Amino acid sequence: MGLASEADPGLFIAYNQKPAAAMSLVVRTDSEPLSLTEPIRRAILRIDRDRPLFAVQTLEQAVAQSIWQSRLFTWLFTVFGVVALTLACIGVYSVISYSAAQRSGEMGVRLALGARTGQIHWLVMRQGMFLAGAGLVIGLAGSIVVGRVLRSWLQSVNAADPVTYAVVSLVLLIAASAACFLPSRRASRTDPMTMLRGQ
Repeated sequence: MGLASEADPGLFIAYNQKPAAAMSLVVRTDSEPLSLTEPIRRAILRIDRDRPLFAVQTLEQAVAQSIWQSRLFTWLFTVFGVVALTLACIGVYSVISYSAAQRSGEMGVRLALGARTGQIHWLVMRQGMFLAGAGLVIGLAGSIVVGRVLRSWLQSVNAADPVTYAVVSLVLLIAASAACFLPSRRASRTDPMTMLRGQ
């Protein structure tokens, strides 16, 4: 009845004891399965001319038909996941970049007092990556909880897939690094007096 449902106990009964209106015939072959359709049809008609052969399909087709809903949900979740990841990257970049830009006056003061550009880079990177890391930990914890709730919808997929979590975390950390690096680089190359006048 499908891969998502448990197998029910079965009882074998002779056909003559309990004839059925329709039957399923399963054939194992080493050749192309659908190429045996006509020989099987002729063999069945030799046994009983009132038994037409219909709904012929391979095991792969039967499996695909039984899990089409799961595949549809998986595809939709994949699309939504990619959109969410893109929005998350944009959001992380925007927030951290804005936060760093707001501190341009502070950076100007630090540079005017003799801070080196490497120190400015490290300051912005450290604080920005701390925020990104905290958000990442909270997001991972939430996704594990949601993954356990959605586990019943997943087929042959681990709800806590470490590869997926690692890739998503890496992409978000790269976005956060870019968000920290670009404003700090811009600030370190700007004249301190220009940044102070902007305040």
